[in-house]
Amino acid sequence: MAKLSKLTDRQIARLEGALPWKGELTTDLVLRIAAALQVQPESLLGDQPLIELDLAAAPKASSCGCCN
Repeated sequence: MAKLSKLTDRQIARLEGALPWKGELTTDLVLRIAAALQVQPESLLGDQPLIELDLAAAPKASSCGCCN
């Protein structure tokens, strides 16, 4: 996810709740994650539900960063 969204592993860990959150969720972070997941930013914020098309477009996950 970090590689796809061009965020650091630490930023992703904070978003996932593994590390304490510092600051606010910025528009830039939301847009990067939405682009990486290929969903609308509104879906991430809960303003719009995910639809079947969103789930079909999601990138395939790999087990580690070295396999990409």
